[in-house]
Amino acid sequence: MLLIGSLTGFFLAQPSFATFDSLEILRMTPTGVDVPTGRQIVITFNQPVVPLGRMERDTAEIPITITPTLQCQWRWLNTSSLACQLGDENALKPAMRYEVQVAPGIMTESEQTLNAPFHDTFITERPTVSYTSFQTWQAPGMPKIWVTFNQPVTPDSVAKHLYLQKPNKERVAVRLELPPSEEGKEPLSSHSSSVWIVSPQILLPLDTKMILRVEPGIQSHIGPELSIEERILTRFHTFPEFKLLGMACTNLENKSVSIRSDKLRLNDDNRCDPLQGVSLEFSSPVIKEVVQEHLLVVPDLAGGRTDYDPWENVSSYSRLDEFYSKGQIYNLWLPGTLKAYHNY
Repeated sequence: MLLIGSLTGFFLAQPSFATFDSLEILRMTPTGVDVPTGRQIVITFNQPVVPLGRMERDTAEIPITITPTLQCQWRWLNTSSLACQLGDENALKPAMRYEVQVAPGIMTESEQTLNAPFHDTFITERPTVSYTSFQTWQAPGMPKIWVTFNQPVTPDSVAKHLYLQKPNKERVAVRLELPPSEEGKEPLSSHSSSVWIVSPQILLPLDTKMILRVEPGIQSHIGPELSIEERILTRFHTFPEFKLLGMACTNLENKSVSIRSDKLRLNDDNRCDPLQGVSLEFSSPVIKEVVQEHLLVVPDLAGGRTDYDPWENVSSYSRLDEFYSKGQIYNLWLPGTLKAYHNY
């Protein structure tokens, strides 16, 4: 019994040497499409190829061809994984298709090599829209939208494959402009940029739901591979006709009161609490300077004083840097404190 146990332990403790019929490549990384632009290509074999020791190799020793050509510094990462190491200035470029051809010739210590050439390809990141943000409205039907890509792209291809769409599927072409340059930095190039400000070539119809879409075909400024992205980037609504909708306030019971301009009725039920203020309601944004110029309030908000401007400390904010949501109301608060139990 003791002898059998000892012999079993002896055999289990012996190293096992794997045998291989031939040298094969298990995998190559990166592989596939839209892979990150890294600084390394690794080819892994199915068995140890080199002993530990001198791991660097000259290009002449490696029967591997990469197209387009890369300035590889070849190095065995371990006994079975061979890497093309790239410097910062020679890293993989975006929107590129790389082809890797490994010819027979890499030899193991037992003099095994590939039975046939190995071939694989991968494509680095193609142009895609990273995000969009609203910049401003030039007019009720003229939005400006900031579009950011993952790499510099050409303006002609963006103008062709980025478009606005009406509810009836009709396309509206866009025009492009560069964002303003940051202080102390060089102006952006008009030939390529990763950021473009997009606006319609024509005024969009009022009070209409619109979509900004992207389709395949956008060209990178760096590599030849075109974008394949096709999706809705953002949705928004154009402004309705500008009008004064009415007034809003809070009554003495702390309830909201809306006095519509087309149904204005003054009675005890919709009297406003003078200490909580009154706002004018508009269908689209308006700044206080415009309201101040065209608004007449009787009795005067200044209380008859000529040395006091009640609008002086009211901030002016147009809200033109925001998307509009259908039915949205824009409030402008009247300045100062109103008199109790007065009709204005």
